Formats: sequence, C-alpha cells, structure tokens
Amino acid sequence: MTEQDPRKICIILNEFPVSEEPGFSDQIELLEQMGNFLYIIVLKNSDYSSAGRISEDIKFLDFSPVRLLQGLGTLVLMLIITPVNSVKAFCLMLKFLFCSWHPLQVLKNYLQAVLAVNEDIIPLEITHIHSEAFPETARVAVFASVFSGLKVSFTVLPINLYCHKSLETALLLSRASFILTLSAYDRKHLCEDIFKNKLRKPAIVSLPPAVNLNNFTFNRKINIPGEPFKLITVGALKRKKGIHTVLQALKLLKERGMTFTYRIIGEGEEKDNLSSLAKSLELDESVTFCGNLSRQKTINELRVSDLFVIASEITPDGDQDSIPMAILESMALGVPVIATRTAGIPEVIEDGETGILVPPAEPAQLADACQSMLKDMESRQLIIVKARLFIEGSCDLLIQTRRLSESLQKSGMI
Repeated sequence: MTEQDPRKICIILNEFPVSEEPGFSDQIELLEQMGNFLYIIVLKNSDYSSAGRISEDIKFLDFSPVRLLQGLGTLVLMLIITPVNSVKAFCLMLKFLFCSWHPLQVLKNYLQAVLAVNEDIIPLEITHIHSEAFPETARVAVFASVFSGLKVSFTVLPINLYCHKSLETALLLSRASFILTLSAYDRKHLCEDIFKNKLRKPAIVSLPPAVNLNNFTFNRKINIPGEPFKLITVGALKRKKGIHTVLQALKLLKERGMTFTYRIIGEGEEKDNLSSLAKSLELDESVTFCGNLSRQKTINELRVSDLFVIASEITPDGDQDSIPMAILESMALGVPVIATRTAGIPEVIEDGETGILVPPAEPAQLADACQSMLKDMESRQLIIVKARLFIEGSCDLLIQTRRLSESLQKSGMI
C-alpha cells in the first residue's frame, strides 16, 4: 500500500453509533472523512440512520444456526489456506475457554471472527483491525487478527477498565499492538494494573474525548445568571456520579436562601434512591429527573443552563469515571463546570482557571463552589472563556482525530 492509498481499517463494535461514548462515534466518522476507508462490523443489529454516510459500510455480523454451519465450514477452509494461523487461533480459543466465564460465547466469537475474515477482511484487503475492549468485540477482533495475520488495537473505555476487569480482559488487551484510552489516568491504571510486570506492553496513547465544535456554538455575549439559577447534571444515575452529594449541596444552598432548579438527564439504578433523597431533603419541587434524552435535546438543555455540576467519586467496588463527556460539552457551550478532583477530570479542568474542582463527597465545599460560580461574575466570565479556549485547543474533534491518526501511523499500526 502506497502513501497515497487510503488506509483500510476494520472496526468491530457492539453497536454503532457508540452509546457508551458518543465522542468515539464522532472520531470514527471523521477518520473516514480524513481519507481512511473504514469498514464497521457490529455484533448488535440496530438503527444506523444516524450514522450518516458511514452507514453504507456497516455490517451486522449475525449468528443464526445457518451461520453456525457456515462458520464451521469456513474453519475447514481457513485450515487449508492458512494452516499456521488457524492452529494459532484454535490454541488461543482454548486458552480463552479456560479463563472465561462464558465459554459458549467464546466459541461463538471464534466462529464470528473466522466468518468476518473470510467474508470481509480478506476480500476488502483490510490492513488493520480496531475494536472496543468489551469482551465480545475484543474476542472477535483478536481471533480475526490471528486468522488474518493483521495487527489489532483497542479503545479502552472506563467501563472496560473498572467494571469488566478480569483475567480474560488482561489476556485480550495483551494481544494489542496499540491501545487508546480517554485519559492519562486510565493509561496509568492500565500500566500499573493490567500490564504490571508484563514483559511486553503495547503502545498506549491517551486522548481525551473529542468534541465536534460544529455542534457547540459559543455565545461570546456571556449571560449573567439570575434566580432561580438553572443547574444541570448529565450522566447515568449511578453511585459513581455523586448526584447524592449534589443534592446534599443543594440543600445547603436552599438554607442560604438561594433559589434554583436542578435538572438531571440520564437513567440508572440509583434513580429511586435519588428521588427519595430529593424528597427527604425537601428539594422535590426544585429537582427534575428528565430521563434519557436525545443528544441534541441534551445539548439544548445544557445550552440554557447556568451551571453544570457533577460530584464524581470512586465507589467501594472501584467503579469510577474517566472524563465525563458532558463536562467537555458544557465547557464548549460556555456553561461553567464544577466537578470533583477524581480520575481524569483534573486533566481537563484546572481549578480556578477552566472550572472549579472540589474533593469528592464534600457537599459543603460543593455548595460553596456553586455559590461562588453563580455570584462572582468576574471569575465566572474568565472561567467560561478559558474553558472554551481549552476545548478549542485540546479537545476539538478534528485535532483529536488527527492526533489519533498520527499516533497510529507513528506506531506502525496502520
């Protein structure tokens, strides 16, 4: 392949667009616009209409009884064509069978991989395989890389690092020649946990989530907020988001005589507990649980808010955020952010410069920070401008995608 030829990358996903990380979907689409040929294989059939032009190159890798038979036949064919790679893939599959909690799923992914190689990767002359680090997609990607002899890389999301961690995860990631994380914090965790004492460690590059600034126009005429102040949080209703701490802080603000509305966008297992807490704190008239909204509706809600607040924390079982996308989107829109000093958040928020950081699980300090951001107009305006400049210089989708493409090329991955 010459330098003028487009790079041909097969991306294996659970679904597209990527619901767990919308910025990842944006990166995928822009990578194609920059001259790469992208072919996406998804394991879950879904509506691709929102994927735009790239939807033409998305294939659902179904697995019916007929496909099972086709997979077995293709295994025989691959054994004839590439006996060495086929034996390597078979031995690797046996290793995963013994360390996985889902052996039948391993067998399914093994057959899906050989079908993908025979039907798509070889005919399309794919040169590299990339995948999310979820167990199913990672297995298909690793098996496909062994069958085809191609290199494989992963994008590791927080849920892969802190919730789905297992011996199998370590084995899958150890096969990678390149790993992309969303923060330096996640990269450090990978190095110290997954790859600690490993003789071979893949190249690991950290890039914060990308923001498509075309969707986030910045109002240079900064509005002065007035009561009732409009506060907002966007995120899954999980313990790690610290919404219970936000509610406790709002109770303190109410006792200080401040009036406000607080809108929470998202769903999750903590909804009933949070609703009960809001009622017990006598905040139920000020708090609205909006549920899940479309991305555009979420952006519209952010745009009219006075303050984005999130009190992320590390839960006892280790669940935590990396860099919540909603923080970056709020900064891009000119909505000031108050967050906690946890995980990768300090990488994008410099305390007192591009936002305000407080310790986790400290409602009094959170309340003080909210009051300051809503009342101190001089500091507020400086923070809003500096936050937008940071996003433009460090998190713009075009810049981030170019960095990713350059990192892949320098590492020899594509």
